Amino acid sequence: MEKISIQVFLKDFEEVTHPFNKDTLNPTLANFLYEECLGKRRNLPIEIQILTKHRLNSKKQEEITNLIHKHFQEEAKEEYNKTKIVFEFYFFTLIIGLFLIVFALYTKSSFFKEILTILAWVAIWEAVSSFTFHQFKESIKYHRMKQLSKAYLSFETE
Repeated sequence: MEKISIQVFLKDFEEVTHPFNKDTLNPTLANFLYEECLGKRRNLPIEIQILTKHRLNSKKQEEITNLIHKHFQEEAKEEYNKTKIVFEFYFFTLIIGLFLIVFALYTKSSFFKEILTILAWVAIWEAVSSFTFHQFKESIKYHRMKQLSKAYLSFETE
C-alpha cells in the first residue's frame, strides 16, 4: 500500500517538546512534519518513523504520539475556523455585490450607476475568485492537518 513515509531522527525526548512548554510539540518538528507532506498526494496515509539513539519506553512513545496527534488536531481545528470565517466574509461580500447591482439598476444618475456597477462587480469577482481558487489551498492544508493528526507512528533505535 502506498503511503507517505516521514523519518525523524531524535537525539533525545526534549527535541519533541517545545522549549518553553513541555506539553506542546516543538514547532520546528511540527513544521518539518507538515513540509514533508507537501507535494504528495492528498489521500495517502501518513507514517512517521521516529529513530532515536536510545530506546524510548512505551510511556515516552505514547507521549510523543499524543503530542503529535494533539498538535495537528488543534491545527486542523484552527484551519477549519479560519476557513469558515473567510467563507463567511466572502459570502457577505457577494451579497453586498449583488445588492449594489440591484441598487445600480434603480439609480437615475448614469455616473452613480457606473460607479455602483464597478464596485458591485469588484465585490462579486473577489468573492467568486476566493470561492473558486483560494479555498482549494486552504482545504488541502486542513485535510493534511487532519491526516497528520491520525498518522501512524513507529519507533526504532539506531
